[in-house]
Amino acid sequence: MAKKKAWTVSQDPDLNVITVDFPDVRAGWEQWWMVSADRHWDNPHSNRRLQREHLELAKKRNAIITEIGDTYCCMEGRFDPRRTNVGVNVRAEHQRKDYLGALTRTGVNWFAPYAEQFAMFGYGNHETACLKNNSYDLISNLVEGLNNKAGTNIKVGGYNGYLRFKFRMQKTRRHTINVFYTHGSGGGGPVTKGTIQTNRRAVWNPDASIVLSGHIHEQWIMPLSRYRLSQDGVPYHDYQVHVQTPTYKEEYGDGKEGWHVERGAPPKPLGCQWFRFYYASDAIWLDTAMSFPMTTGGHMRELLLADDENPYARPDD
Repeated sequence: MAKKKAWTVSQDPDLNVITVDFPDVRAGWEQWWMVSADRHWDNPHSNRRLQREHLELAKKRNAIITEIGDTYCCMEGRFDPRRTNVGVNVRAEHQRKDYLGALTRTGVNWFAPYAEQFAMFGYGNHETACLKNNSYDLISNLVEGLNNKAGTNIKVGGYNGYLRFKFRMQKTRRHTINVFYTHGSGGGGPVTKGTIQTNRRAVWNPDASIVLSGHIHEQWIMPLSRYRLSQDGVPYHDYQVHVQTPTYKEEYGDGKEGWHVERGAPPKPLGCQWFRFYYASDAIWLDTAMSFPMTTGGHMRELLLADDENPYARPDD
């Protein structure tokens, strides 16, 4: 039996803000949160095996999922200047005349078993480029298809935007956590891994307690301590937690060849970011968690590179 959803999601059509309400926070309460980006789900190098493993875990934990862009790779539309070798960069089931429609249909069917967990899908540069070059909105069509198929209430986010997590504690007290998300920009930097963006974003996002970003296919969590002054004139300390989400696209492979290898890029971390909100000492707390497979040798290679679906074997029509 499916667990009862412990949250609701709403969106003001005139504001770039999505609100998630948690109406029943009490002793023993907890809520898992999965943040993912850069799935590049339709690319043959996207690790669907690992994605499914994490989505199944999200169902088990009754987690809320927020997706902050580049769910799709979507580079092979007729008018897309990024088009390359269709046989290498397009999965077999997407090698059709209605390429973009096939991306939507297969995406809806693949994500539908997990639709109840999703609160929003945002845009990445791959989806905005598809909209620019092909006049096709993959994210809106995916969300509409999932909501129709699964009866869900998933929202369409932006490239940037705000999430507001609103907690009702012990039926009487309320607390709100503001989350700023951006798909991201730039190359990340081979040494800094994009961490210098934290202080830049902190300057123009003073109201966010959590800042999420993707795009550069790196993974880290960096808390910034802040010295604040309350509305009542009382000094206090708090945190702004900056979160960089990894990818599910394995581009390095065996390092023999390819665009990623030739430009000197290293292997990138695969997966998502996990968080756990919980209630203790009359306050909302946030645990961060990153998991890494530590088995060495051939088993590690199989785990990171294998796909439970052969991307080049076309299913029967």
